[in-house]
Amino acid sequence: MERYGLKAFGGALLFNTGILIPSIFGIIFNEYGPGWKRRERVFQGLWPINNTSQQWTTIFVLGLQGICQGVAVICRTCALQFLSMGDMTVIVFSSPVVTTVIAHFVLNEKCGLIFILIAIFTLIGVVLITKPPMLTGEEKFDANTLVL
Repeated sequence: MERYGLKAFGGALLFNTGILIPSIFGIIFNEYGPGWKRRERVFQGLWPINNTSQQWTTIFVLGLQGICQGVAVICRTCALQFLSMGDMTVIVFSSPVVTTVIAHFVLNEKCGLIFILIAIFTLIGVVLITKPPMLTGEEKFDANTLVL
């Protein structure tokens, strides 16, 4: 991206602006659009702010989630300097597997046989798509290859 005059942080900011603006219009439409009195409000549990500990916990967790998602987008954009677009996309789209495994150990969620098989096939797919040097016999990753 730098060859086009755009640093990684600027690219991430531009990308997120393209997501943020339509989201704002969607929230406004949901809050004040046709039939708004029949729908559940988006910010019903957060606005107006009261001094309840549950509400402050929710606000803290939402803020922490926003910060983590922002850092993730910046890291993905920085990864494009070292990986091809195809490799980076495959790794990013395998994140639900990692999330579910973490949820299994942290939140004690159940994982069935089907999920375990899907996770194994997903991770095998990630390894095959990224073509690590130990499987291909090369000395380093080939960043010029775009796998679609």
